[in-house]
Amino acid sequence: MKVFIIGAAGFLGQHVVRELVKKEKIEKIYCLIHKTRLSLKDEKIVGIKGNIHCVDHIKIEDHIDLCIILAGILNGVHADDKRIMKTNYEGVVSAVNFCRKNKVMRVCFISSMNVNLKKQCAYAVSKRMAEQAVMDSGLSYLIFRPSLIFGRDSRQGLKMIENFIMKYGIVPVFGNGKKLEQPIWVGECAALITYYLLSDSWNRVITLAGRQAVSYNRMCHMMAEIMHRKIILLHVPAGICILGLRILEALHVRFPISREHIYHIDTDLVCDMSDIYRETGIYGDSFADNLKKASSGQLF
Repeated sequence: MKVFIIGAAGFLGQHVVRELVKKEKIEKIYCLIHKTRLSLKDEKIVGIKGNIHCVDHIKIEDHIDLCIILAGILNGVHADDKRIMKTNYEGVVSAVNFCRKNKVMRVCFISSMNVNLKKQCAYAVSKRMAEQAVMDSGLSYLIFRPSLIFGRDSRQGLKMIENFIMKYGIVPVFGNGKKLEQPIWVGECAALITYYLLSDSWNRVITLAGRQAVSYNRMCHMMAEIMHRKIILLHVPAGICILGLRILEALHVRFPISREHIYHIDTDLVCDMSDIYRETGIYGDSFADNLKKASSGQLF
């Protein structure tokens, strides 16, 4: 099998490439590289310069069996709504067009559990629209909706909490902090994705989450314990934060936290993984155990 990965050099992408390289069934891995280089070197890997915006113009002189779309950007200080929509939705449409032009009959798209939020901003909306584009493509598809992915090389999510713990000893919590989250270790997420890519189970939407559901408050305290730090949780009413962010948006002021971050923290985002574990035989460790395994050196 020969695969083409868009977003191979990203946080999750690098782990998916590592998993695919191990599989005898995989002959070639064509990786679309934009800025970041792949840390892994292997004879199966072929780098291709480009980005998701112009992927439908890329020519690969080989038959590709599967296209994996991992590229995407989050809400935040470096991305406005227009850029998010251009990358997360229009980029996926471009990738689907690439598949059609090059007779790639299977496509895998990495979406987000945020599509389940009742209140959504550009990121969740763009992912939902991209999902629909993939489902309407006429291609065989797999769509994954991962929960919060964490790992040593992540620059988002739990990394932000770690920074607050290390620098200030105070972690802001938007809302009461009692909503549940099921963070998934990046290695486990990549292993599950790879399993399904090599199976015959297609035209599915699969939610991926960690084994243990924890509240945001508990998650912060568990991280602080591993880091041997004492912390104070600073609870801020979600409504006040949303109002403040709307004012900043009206003034065109960028801020590292978006309204969607707050909607996420103030919503229970959990799922039952028992069927996935039964199908794959891949049993994830608890959030607590994964934190302990990562306790040597830089946590995330």
